[in-house]
Formats: sequence, C-alpha cells, structure tokens
Amino acid sequence: MIPALILKRNQSATSTRDPTSKWAWIAPLLRSSAAVIRRCCSLSLSLGFTFFALLSPACANLYDDAIQQVRAISDSPNVRLLPFGKSAQGRSIPAFLITDFSSNSVGKARVMIISGQHGDEPNPISAVLKLCNDLAGGSNQDMLKGCIIIVAPTVNPDGIAVKNRYNSQGIDINRDWIDRQTAEARYVHCLIRHWRPQVILDVHEWTGPSQVPGNGIEVAYVSRSSQSNAMLVLGKRIAQSSGLTLIQVSSHSNKHLFHRRYSDLGYASFLLETAPGESRDYKFKAYISAIEQAAQEVAGKVKLREQLSPSSASFNATAVSSYLEPAAKRPFADPEASAIMCVSLVVAAYCVLMWILKPLAAIREIKWSRRFLRCSIEWDDQIHPLLKKRRIEPITSRSWARRRIRSRYADSDSVSSQSEPAGLLF
Repeated sequence: MIPALILKRNQSATSTRDPTSKWAWIAPLLRSSAAVIRRCCSLSLSLGFTFFALLSPACANLYDDAIQQVRAISDSPNVRLLPFGKSAQGRSIPAFLITDFSSNSVGKARVMIISGQHGDEPNPISAVLKLCNDLAGGSNQDMLKGCIIIVAPTVNPDGIAVKNRYNSQGIDINRDWIDRQTAEARYVHCLIRHWRPQVILDVHEWTGPSQVPGNGIEVAYVSRSSQSNAMLVLGKRIAQSSGLTLIQVSSHSNKHLFHRRYSDLGYASFLLETAPGESRDYKFKAYISAIEQAAQEVAGKVKLREQLSPSSASFNATAVSSYLEPAAKRPFADPEASAIMCVSLVVAAYCVLMWILKPLAAIREIKWSRRFLRCSIEWDDQIHPLLKKRRIEPITSRSWARRRIRSRYADSDSVSSQSEPAGLLF
C-alpha cells in the first residue's frame, strides 16, 4: 500500500532548485567562491612576496637608500670599498675610498668625511653621498688626483633606519668618543687609526634652536699652538668658501664630541653645521663647498698637513697598500639584503608552484530532476555511503511503475501507515 506521505499529483511541480530548502543553492555557491578566493589569495601572496623581494632593498628608508647609493658608486673605478662595520643590530656601516687609482697614491692628502652620527639628520648623509657620486663619475679631477677621500656616510645605521638621534642602545654616538662603548664608535676609530687622515670633517645639521650660529664650522681647541694656528687658517678659508661662520671653542668645551676628541688626539678635525631653517639646496652647497675647499687646501701642501695633523705622521702605507693598488674591486656584499631577497623569492616560488599544481577541489553540483514530486527526490547514492550499503532505492518521478501506483491511489483519503512496504525510505 502506498504511504500516506505520498502527495497527490496536483501537488507536483517542476523546478531546478533543491525542494528541501529554498536556501540550499547557497552552499554550492559558497564552496565555489571559497575555492576562487583561495586561488586569488595564493596568487596575491606570491606576487606580493615577489615584489617585496625585488623592491625591499630599495628606498625603504634613508639607510636603505644610502646602501643602494654606495652599491651604485662602488662600480666606479675611482672607488674602493673598505671592510664594513656592524651596528648593534647587525646593520652594515659602509666605508669606502675615493681617488684616482690610476695615479700614484703615495704623497696624496688623506681627507676623511663622516656623517650620520645622528639618525634624525638626513641632509648631511644625502649631501655627502651626492658629492661621492659626482667624484665617482669623474668630476673634480684635481681633487681625485691630489687626495684620498675616506668616507663613512652612515655611522649610525640603526638610528638612521628609524630616524632617531640615538643608536639602538639609546646612546648618542657623538658623546661616546672617549669611552667608545658603541660598536659604531669603535669601527670609526679603527678607520682613523689605519688611515691617519690629515683632515677630518664631521657633517651635521641642527634640528632645533642653537646658542651659536646655526650655519657654522667649528674649530676645536687644541693645546699645540702650531696645530691650532694651522687649523684656524684652514677653518677661515673653508668658512669663506662655503659661507659658514667660523666658530672657536674654549678649552672648557665638551671633549666627548667627535671633532673635539680627535683634535685633542692630534688630528685636524672640524664640525660642519647648518641651521634648521635653511633650504636643502643651501645645505648641500655649503657642505660640498666646505669639503672641496678643505681638500683643495691640503692637496699639494705637505707642510700644512704636518702642522694640521701631527698624528698622521705615523701613517703606514704598507698596511693599506692592497686598497690603493689599481686592482679589481672587491664585490659589494650586503648579507642582510641578500638574505631577505632569497627568503622572499623562495616563498614566492612556493606560492606560485602550489597555485599551479594544486587543482581546484572537485565541486559536486547537486542536480535535481526537472520532473519530480516533493516526495521523490533524485539523489546520487554514491554521495551517501550509508544508503549505498543498505541498498535502498529511492522512489523517483522517472519510475513509471511507481507513477501508475500513485495514480491508482490518488483519490485515497488515507492509507494505513502500518502497511508501508518494507525497505522504502522517504
């Protein structure tokens, strides 16, 4: 006997949607959307890592930009890279030589330029690197033939990376030249000890109000009269050329500052400063003019060099001869940037590979009969292992025998549920 759950023929309808729920179409749509989203995310991630790997060393901050400029000028035949130092956080402290290496380096004046002791002073770093780029390109041949320029443009890389005056240990490097607690100060001291420069220029800029003229060149106090007079003469000529004000300090000044400490140790060390209100072009012109004038003054004057820097007389040319020979330059190596690039490229390659090889999950679309009764749904018994195991055959609208039975009992008002055929499931 046909169960009472079988509906009358006039209740049948034709539809392509799941008759069990009007929201059933959402599930396959969500599954399809999730698969598409996964592939899009994988592709976006791989592209992101690829662009990061290619662009991460470039211009992320002033320090990264400086490293890129050092890398660029290192290709010049007028440039030799020196062994890099390391900051407290492991960043490289670049240093290099600029001169005409095709000419004999014996007898050339040695001029040292340092900048970037304070990470919140960007203009000195940019101006020094601009001058170095011009010299690397062959400009000012007189300066290249007469001087060896030793450059340390980013003494405080950790502070420069975050635009902080202090280094990563919270120490003002320009107050650490007596104790030399920081790795940055020890590295620069090592450079000075090896190269014994006859003139040292420490380039800074004011970031706040100053009690002295903001645009100035400071000549430190030294007890040796011959050195003091020579430094004063050179300081006046630099001031006239650059438009800076000459500043002399007394014996009671703070000896922890870089230029004062090394002047006291027998080197001709000068401080260059510019005021906070000046334009970038003015600052660049003042810095570059001062450096070029200092190099020009000492280039061909051996006696002036001896008076300026008594400690430079102990310079050992043999110890640094390997850097002055006209040999092939050492390749530039930045381990930190190389490691970041390698890791990013590996991750990007993995994401692309997974996106290509991993197919979309098979989405089984549930299809319903176009001619069904609400009590007779077509389903795939392979999706339901339990039904397949019990070998239950559902009633479908395509079963003509069942159609005849339903037609025969269509007018029946009620059918005893106890007479339901065994093995049928609705």
